[in-house]
Order: sequence, then C-alpha cells, then structure tokens
Amino acid sequence: MRTRRLFPLVLLVAAGAGLFSFIGCARPVGWFRADKTPAIEDDYDGRFEALSLGSDAGCDPVAARQADDKSLIIVLVPGIGGDGEEMHASLPLVMGAKPASVYMFRYRAFDARDGLVEQLASGLTRLASCIPDCAGRMLVLAHSAGGVLSSRAVAQVKPPDGVTGDWLTLITVASPLAGTSRVPSGGSPPPDRPLMLELGVKIDSYPDPVPGVRAVHLRSSAQSDGFMRPSGDHLPNDPKVGVPGAPQIDLPAGLDHSQALIYVAKKIGDGTWSEYFKPSEGKGAAATP
Repeated sequence: MRTRRLFPLVLLVAAGAGLFSFIGCARPVGWFRADKTPAIEDDYDGRFEALSLGSDAGCDPVAARQADDKSLIIVLVPGIGGDGEEMHASLPLVMGAKPASVYMFRYRAFDARDGLVEQLASGLTRLASCIPDCAGRMLVLAHSAGGVLSSRAVAQVKPPDGVTGDWLTLITVASPLAGTSRVPSGGSPPPDRPLMLELGVKIDSYPDPVPGVRAVHLRSSAQSDGFMRPSGDHLPNDPKVGVPGAPQIDLPAGLDHSQALIYVAKKIGDGTWSEYFKPSEGKGAAATP
C-alpha cells in the first residue's frame, strides 16, 4: 500500500521536467516586481525585483508605480517547477498588453500548501489595497500547480474598501485541479502538508471565492500534456473540480504543458483573453473558444 501511494508522487515529479533545475538552482521565493526593463533585452532575471507585501509594509513602492494608469495589473503564479522556459517566453508576451504593472509570486514545491495559499492571498489583498482604482484591472495568470494555489487563494482575498462588483480575475492554465492521482486525500489534509504531496492525491473540491472574484479554468488535454493523463478513471483536469461557478474551457488539444501557458499569454498580450469571459450556454461546462 505504501508503494502504491508513493507511485503517483513519483509520476508527478518525473512529469515536472523543470523541477530538478528549480530545486538544484532555486530562485528566491516570495513576491517580486516582474516588469523592470532589463539592461539587455533577453535578460529574463533583469526584469525582477524583490517586493515586500507584508501588512506592515508601506504602499509607496507599489502605488507610486501606477500613476494614473488604468490598464491591467497582472500577477503571475508559475508551476511547481518555478518560472522555467515557459514563463521566460510568456512574460514578454503579457507585456504586450502594456500593463500598469506585473508581479510574480514564487514558491518552493515542498512548502506547506496552506502557508503558500495564505501568502498568495495576503499579497493579492495588499496589492489591491495599495493600488488606487484597481477594481476590474487585477488579473492573476496561474500555470499548473500555481492554479491549484490560486484557486484556493481567491477564497481568502479581501476586496479593497468600498469596491463592489468584479475586482479580481483568475485564469488558470493547464492546472491539475483534481490532483494527479485517484489516491484519496485521507480527509482534511494537515495544515503543513507540502504542496507537492497535495498534488499527488485526489482533490475533490475548492472553497467558494469571495464576492467580486471571477475565474476561468483553461484545460489542457491528456493528448499532449502528460500532467493530464488519467490515473485509472481519475482525471487530473476533471471539469467537475475547480473554483465553484468557474467555466472550464478546453484549450487546443495539441498544446503541451508549457505551450498552453504561452498560448494564453499571447491572448493576454493582444487582448483576446476577454473571449474566455463571454456569456455562453451551460455555465461551468467544458467548451472550446
């Protein structure tokens, strides 16, 4: 039984090709500005600067950068292997949207899931409270395991004072929202369960998002994305599992795990991502844009 329970985790680690480089040469974790102009055009790391989003941190470093800009505020949440080549390609693409600012939340694969969710939710809350007129402009783009974290975080974020209506948008891409295996989670997971282990069991549901959050889950296909291969009758991208009320939309079947993020990043860059939020029949059902 022990071997059987470990097997899905072994598959998960093997599937995350970028994980080993992430562990072996880990980037700093936490919140970062991700839109600096690098001295050299293709210097990816030159786009980043560590950012404090604690409750005791002042708003000046965030609010001062917004000026009177009314364009998007984009938050990137990478997969469990960190921001690898798929994010290297995607970050310049989302900059095509001419956003007011871009941020990234980085984390470690074996950090406790609940702690990561809290850090992500509190950071989003802090951004929203520090940026004037942010309502409707905040867009979270979460890839793979980042979508699992973000789908829980939107149940804990707090809207800015006095804001009504939609103020935060979440797009998950190629996220194994139902977990990568049919192994039961064993009831409520302990608060210190590592995110990696959480992904290796079956996830049945997510909490309701707070009012003002809208979400969509963009599903990659097992045809091209190894993370979505069934475990027996269990589907990692089960369309019944996700943020309650969020549509589940199928991406083109030929996209692999990394290509799925790049495909969506292009849509954010050219503005066509809004198609994912057009009213459609059968809310919550899988559909192809």
